[in-house]
Parts: sequence; C-alpha cells; structure tokens
Amino acid sequence: MSDNEDPERSSPQLPQHPGTTPAQSFAMMLEQSCKSFEALQSLISGRTKIISTDFDVGSTVQTALAQSFLFYTSRSYRILRSVKGAFGLPRDVRKEFERVVAPVVTVRDVNEHGFDISRASGKVSKPSMHAHSEHSAALDETSMIILDEHTILMGPLNLCDVYKPVEAMRAVAGFQALFWQDRLQSELSHTRQDPPPVRTDL
Repeated sequence: MSDNEDPERSSPQLPQHPGTTPAQSFAMMLEQSCKSFEALQSLISGRTKIISTDFDVGSTVQTALAQSFLFYTSRSYRILRSVKGAFGLPRDVRKEFERVVAPVVTVRDVNEHGFDISRASGKVSKPSMHAHSEHSAALDETSMIILDEHTILMGPLNLCDVYKPVEAMRAVAGFQALFWQDRLQSELSHTRQDPPPVRTDL
C-alpha cells in the first residue's frame, strides 16, 4: 500500500454484526456454561482423555474448564437479573436458578480479582477459606478439589450442584428451546394470516 492510499478504501468491507437479542445472549451463555462443565466431567470420569507426558496439563485443563463454567454461569445470571420477566420462564426454574447461581458470582469475582493489588472501585475480593465438613475438606475460591465427577469443590461450592439448575434452565431457554419457540411463532403467524378474499362476482 502506498503512502497516499486511503487504508479504509483499500481494506475489505466487513459485514455489519447482526447483533443478538437478550434471549439469544442468555441462551449462548447457558450453552457455553453447560458445555464447559460437561467437558470437565468427561475428563474426570475418563470418558475424555488428555495424552501428555506432563501431569500438569490435565489439571490445568480441568481448572480452565471450571473457571469457564464460573464465567459463563455468572454472565447468564447477570443477563437474567437485568431482564427479569422478559423471557417468560417458568417461575420455579428461574427461582431455583437464581438461588443456586447467586453465590457463583462472588466465587467468580474472587477468581478474577482475588490477587489484585487494588481496584478502581476500591473493593478488593480476597480469597477466604470454606469448609466442606462432609468431605473433610477446606479450600478457598481459587482452589479446586475433585473427589469424583459428582464432587467438584471450589470455595463454598460443589460445582455439580450449580450445574443442575443451569442445565434445567438450558432446557427451557437454551438454543434448542429458542429454535422451537421461533418455529412455533412462525407457524402461528401463518395460521393467523387473513384468508383470501371471496369473489362475489361469480
């Protein structure tokens, strides 16, 4: 490109991003959350294997998947709280989702900012110890103890207990649910069209 050439005119024009509706954004976060957790469970159970001579690779991938689960779950919670009532969700599913998922936001915040020196807001989320007496374990929000595929501890949470309401919410608000809702609305719109006019000049 010459010095006098306009870079905007020479570069290809990118298509405009179509954007997403709140329902689509919510569904995307739910899908990614569940996929992260299901991949983690698959690794723990041995259904999926990582072939590496480095032992740390497996634990690093497991931690990354757990943190991904926290991130997408927190994002879905915040979307739901910002547009409460907009999705027409079953009340029992929404209430259980909010009850179980609310603590995830705090754990995720500690994971992201727990070792910050300071924050612009002045608030610093520091790790703290949490006991799981039934498992004789204690750990903070940035640590993870995996006992089996159904007992994945992180701070005060058992991630398996968090996954259940997230998966239930995906069943009613994930991509598959949106697909059938859109299809039903499309079929209803066709049936509601005015019938063709009846000729009276015959």
